[in-house]
Amino acid sequence: MTIRPARDAQAEHTHLPVAQAGQPRPSRPPSMGARFAEPYPLGENARRVLCALIDALCPPSPAPRSADLLHRVELGARRLLRYMHPTVARLLALGLVLLDVLPVLTLASRLRLHRLDRARTSELVTRWAKSPFKALRLLIQGTRSLVLGVYFDQKDVHAAMGYAPIAFIEGRVRLRTELLRPVRAAAE
Repeated sequence: MTIRPARDAQAEHTHLPVAQAGQPRPSRPPSMGARFAEPYPLGENARRVLCALIDALCPPSPAPRSADLLHRVELGARRLLRYMHPTVARLLALGLVLLDVLPVLTLASRLRLHRLDRARTSELVTRWAKSPFKALRLLIQGTRSLVLGVYFDQKDVHAAMGYAPIAFIEGRVRLRTELLRPVRAAAE
């Protein structure tokens, strides 16, 4: 049985008008008025681990790779954390600290994760992604998705892949508009 509010309660509900400001753009860089969130405030240790994981997870050469690009990935990942539920963001930050000490706890290394070289960090992350512990697998999957999602959204990477997302999306919007346009009947 469905319970519905009384008719007069529905009549009291007001709808606010929505202002339409022309055709929405598929992408709005900051120069067009979009405001990005402030980076999530990670602790110093969690930031070091995030930087080590970014270095280990981002593809090696000949893929685009520079200090500036890796810094933008770190900044983008921290901004993306702001858009997550606060509990998820906090748990991911705590998970980064756990990942830092995990090589020592599992006797895989005498050094913490942020002190290992890129190849060893990548090897450990690959091993942890196949762990029998679901929580660890999910932590690695979430971190990998966070880092690579931001990495593959960089203009340098788009250019290297020959991908022009704005032109592609605008083309798809034009095609959709064309397909939804009413068609005259052939008999007329």
